[in-house]
Amino acid sequence: MAFATRTLKDTTHTATVICDFTNESSGGTAVDASGLAGHNNGAKLSISHIWYGISHAADDGATISFVGSSSNTTAITLAGTGEYAGPAISNNATNATATSGDVSIAGTGACTGFIVIELKKDANFDDVE
Repeated sequence: MAFATRTLKDTTHTATVICDFTNESSGGTAVDASGLAGHNNGAKLSISHIWYGISHAADDGATISFVGSSSNTTAITLAGTGEYAGPAISNNATNATATSGDVSIAGTGACTGFIVIELKKDANFDDVE
């Protein structure tokens, strides 16, 4: 079981990360918002685009969640191969700490694959470019 993430892009207004996982069911933090340029406590990220390829069995897949101070809120659950290019998914988790913009991924079963997430930073991030 393995879960790894890399930041592909981190600009003033957007960030893009890739998450790779192998036979993973527990997942982890996909985006540590406090590690992104311009982060302030209370700053949040919305999901603007997702590309994914997840091999799965039955109903297995991966759930992307926004990290909250008392509980996380589900953004979207993915399975198979595809792309989400619909309206932005807003972070509705209640959190004003350093983890306010964090995004987590957990497998809904033992899944293998990748997820690329394009994120939009809200106005609480400082301009850094």
